[in-house]
Amino acid sequence: GFAMVRKFAERSYFLWNFAITTEKQQQGLGSQALRQLISLLKSDYQAQVLTTTYLAGNECARHVYEKIGFVETDVVVAPDIHEVNLRLALENFAGNS
Repeated sequence: GFAMVRKFAERSYFLWNFAITTEKQQQGLGSQALRQLISLLKSDYQAQVLTTTYLAGNECARHVYEKIGFVETDVVVAPDIHEVNLRLALENFAGNS
């Protein structure tokens, strides 16, 4: 798997891309990897907020992000875009949800 993260404001990061290879899905590895990434962002970069998006209808992505604690902020619907925006406040993130 892999993750791409970009800083967009002071102590705020955007998870640009996050993927786990198909044969490793449904094993809890995505949640585990995401928790480790968030812990690293908090400890090494003092991150306070992490945002991300997923394509509407991607129930696997929705499940992983909600399991971690991300909250839906809005849905973007445009001619070529239908995505869900999410936000996670890191101040209370313990990493063991």
